[in-house]
Order: sequence, then structure tokens, then C-alpha cells
Amino acid sequence: MRTPLMRPFHEEDPQVCLDIFDSNTPPFFDPSERKLFEAFLAAPPCPFFVVELEGEVAGCGGHAVSRRTPGAIDLVWGMIHRRHHRRGLGKLLTAERI
Repeated sequence: MRTPLMRPFHEEDPQVCLDIFDSNTPPFFDPSERKLFEAFLAAPPCPFFVVELEGEVAGCGGHAVSRRTPGAIDLVWGMIHRRHHRRGLGKLLTAERI
């Protein structure tokens, strides 16, 4: 496996991010959450990134200043396409956002 690349989300990325969401629905997301994610992708209100693996977007996620805990961040919409699970990409995505 080549080294994954994490890059900022681009305006052409929403559909592939929705495909990643769909690959994890269920068990990790409820179908009712898709509209929320789609609205989020239309204008992400915080830093949001994609993980590329061998030229393919394999995951996405972001981070935001926590509204509940001063000085903390919240991890936002983190997910890896189901076919790429168990390769360490989720750990990379989490580590890069912290």
C-alpha cells in the first residue's frame, strides 16, 4: 500500500464523500443522517479533509472548536470507505485532525 495523502476538501469532493458515507450506512451511520452530511458538505463550516490512497478518495473528516468544552476540539464527520477499513486509515485521519 502506498502512503496515504491527506489534503483539504475541494468543491469536487462532495459526491465521493457521500459515497463513503453510504458505504458505512448502516452500521456506523443512520440513513437519516445523510441529509445533514450533504448540507455540511455544501459549505463546510470548519476545516475538512479527504484521505487519498493511490489516487482514490478513501476517507474524509474534519475538526471544529468545541462549543461544549473550552480549549478542546470536536472531530467532525470522520469516516473511511468500508472497502478500506482495517488498513490504518482511520488512525491516520484521527491523528492528523488532533
